[in-house]
Amino acid sequence: MCPAARLTFITVEKENDKEALFRKFIANRCSPEEIEQVLAYLKLHENAKSLIYPLITQEFQQTASSGSRIDPEISEGIRRRIFEQIANGGPSMPLTATIPQARARSTGRFFWGIAAAFAGILLLAGAAYRLLIYKPMVTHATVYGEIATIVLPDSSTVVLNGNSQISFGREWDQGVREVWIEGEAFFSVRHTHDDRKLVVHSSEQLDVEVLGTEFNVYDRPHATRVVLNSGKVKLNIRKDNETPRQVDMRPGELVELDENLKYEKRDVNPELYTSWITGKVVLDNTSFREIALLLEETYGLSVTVPDTALYNERFSGAVPSENVEALLKALALSFNLSIKTNGNNVTFNVK
Repeated sequence: MCPAARLTFITVEKENDKEALFRKFIANRCSPEEIEQVLAYLKLHENAKSLIYPLITQEFQQTASSGSRIDPEISEGIRRRIFEQIANGGPSMPLTATIPQARARSTGRFFWGIAAAFAGILLLAGAAYRLLIYKPMVTHATVYGEIATIVLPDSSTVVLNGNSQISFGREWDQGVREVWIEGEAFFSVRHTHDDRKLVVHSSEQLDVEVLGTEFNVYDRPHATRVVLNSGKVKLNIRKDNETPRQVDMRPGELVELDENLKYEKRDVNPELYTSWITGKVVLDNTSFREIALLLEETYGLSVTVPDTALYNERFSGAVPSENVEALLKALALSFNLSIKTNGNNVTFNVK
């Protein structure tokens, strides 16, 4: 979607929706698309200051209440500089050029390490961070039934399943490596010499933090889950304004979230959840309901099952998944099913 289309979208939102999006922006939790929405709106609407200034101030106050001490002049300098940068179309000089030299102590959430002379300065606006170091994003998407391998800027690799998308910064110079995904992806993360984290934002409520490891992230409308193949990951689960819950995972574990963000952790065979990257689907006592969801979400089919008892039947075996025709034929032959197709509509019956 082009920036103009994004701008049209945000201008018709209700005030409460705008405020919610700006709060996400300040908290550094926006997707790349949402960042561009906010940047476009702030750049073209002078009255945006009256909404976002109080939100940034609240963020300062909340962080200060947890131990920070920020001079008011510094706070105003940060906010003023944000809007100067917007008006100028991007960063033209360091933010610190307009901020007095000072010291700050904090256990707050937002840090920006300034060069040696100002090593103790604390910058508490995720909005400032986003606006002043924001770089062009790269987005890759797959169509239904397609599998694609993406190489990240640090040479880590990501395999995207069908009907999925990944976004990340074009360059990763310093700090945390970040990517955003929708759908399903298998990550093989390269460990860096300086132990830099890679954070996968799989939804508004779930982040996956890793150093170097292999894992699968599944983020579809009906379920969100992470399966760890090797290494170690930490999940951050957010719910409203509550403190994020942290869940550590070890190899062979699966963590699945329900719609209420309650999670279940259990031991699994990771190959059952990552076999798709090798061109096959491995079923292990898998219900037909799960198979139908796979066909709909990954391959874009509309599945009809006249005899709903079939949904509760369970199947085990391995079937090829390179293309949807081969997958359907394999399901029919392996499990004695009758299949009728009409375009993207597929009807299953038991023979």
